[in-house]
Amino acid sequence: MSATEPDADGEADDPTDHVEFLLFTLDGASYALELGRVRQTMEVPQTSRVPNAPALVEGVASVAGDVVVVLDGRTVTGASQSREGDREPMLLLLDHGGPETMEELGVVVDDVEDVATVHVDRVRPPDAIDAPDGAGRTRGDDRWFRAVIVPDESDAEAPPPTYVLDVVALVEAASA
Repeated sequence: MSATEPDADGEADDPTDHVEFLLFTLDGASYALELGRVRQTMEVPQTSRVPNAPALVEGVASVAGDVVVVLDGRTVTGASQSREGDREPMLLLLDHGGPETMEELGVVVDDVEDVATVHVDRVRPPDAIDAPDGAGRTRGDDRWFRAVIVPDESDAEAPPPTYVLDVVALVEAASA
């Protein structure tokens, strides 16, 4: 159903009752970021390690002349560190909402899946469900998650819950 089609009661669905998310995978599990927090998706550029950086910092890279702090999405989510398959990982450049003088920030993910428009009733606090969710996914450390997208209860084939990363928490951790 699109955002403006009538719902089950015959009333038009208000588009402001929806949030758009960029869905991506890490170790076979689906995660999300609010679409407005993602500036660009791209192949992962050459990255240089930073001595004594926090474990989640994979390194720094140059993107269009800007220095980007590159975070490892697998470390954040507690996923396995080995990547399988022939797909190259992707870098999500984030709109961190911080001062313009702050370094750019990106998160390495296994693959970008889709953009999903989700009704706000399906977006809950991250502790609204238990982890792991039965599909083998763990959500790692709760501080990294802003919300969880719960499945549509009317869809018997709905995917498992999708955890939404908290960009503010990532920025704070990368700045530490």
